Amino acid sequence: MSQPLVTVIMATPERGATLRRPLRYLGRQTIRDQLELVLIGPDEAAFDDLDPALLEGFASCRKLGIGTVREVERAFAPGIEAASAPVVALLENHVYPNPQWAEAIVRAHEGPWDVVGCVISNANPHTATSIVEHLMSYIFHDEGAPVGEVPRVSRNNTTYKRAALTAFGSRLPDLLARDGGLMEELQKGGARFYREGEAKLAHLNPSRTGAMLNLRLHSARASASTRARTSRWGPGRRLIYAAASPLFPVLRLRKLWPRLKVPPLREERLRIAPLLGLALLVDAFGQAAGFALGEGGSALAAGRYDLDREPYLTADDRALYME
Repeated sequence: MSQPLVTVIMATPERGATLRRPLRYLGRQTIRDQLELVLIGPDEAAFDDLDPALLEGFASCRKLGIGTVREVERAFAPGIEAASAPVVALLENHVYPNPQWAEAIVRAHEGPWDVVGCVISNANPHTATSIVEHLMSYIFHDEGAPVGEVPRVSRNNTTYKRAALTAFGSRLPDLLARDGGLMEELQKGGARFYREGEAKLAHLNPSRTGAMLNLRLHSARASASTRARTSRWGPGRRLIYAAASPLFPVLRLRKLWPRLKVPPLREERLRIAPLLGLALLVDAFGQAAGFALGEGGSALAAGRYDLDREPYLTADDRALYME
């Protein structure tokens, strides 16, 4: 058997059912027979509820039991070690690739890029909550983002040359963590980043408002702490940034405005304005806490929203997207 071209790695905390929908989309890939699957769970029994037909037609499929899965990003590490393809795709269990996604990734990785990012759209743009979450997390990685060589791509749902990751050795699990600073380490090492315009993923966002705001709080705190730590800021600079946090909503909105003033978001501005304003304030508070006090367990708190998306969806979205 020839070597697969891409190893797709996904994780579930306890039930294979969380992987059903993304597996259906992966099964429609134009080069499915050249994809290797590595599925990660607490044990192999976690996949007993998966229909075997979903795993047919791929180059190979491996199921790894690694014990308790508390954080998707760290769980990817044994999958990367087990991968046999030169390119690895680290995908959350709530993203859905278009049929040409893998083919576009392979084509892009023929270039000198260590990291190839995707164009990530909003899979469930029906609620104000989902739209605001997309604005806060993926708006600069979606259809409006520049393609080609870029300074950085999304930390999540991205593909790498496997050698670029295995070079970190025993440090890799910690770097992969939400607060690990993987992208910063790659940048410091001279890695090159590329966004492939034909590698398209649809990302399912939380649509319950309380869940989204909690995610924003913890994600902002973890991100700010990571920024300060990886840049080796001293206490003085951390406190200056924390004190400046009341300005963050205005600065963030200014950055978002070019996208908000054109379709399709222009038509949504009035509907999402109150919630976007609240989310910006929550984000600023989280960043202030991260700069002043450190991560404080926020990485794990934010990470639980990526383990299983179903509890954080409205009833309508669960009916549409949970199969």
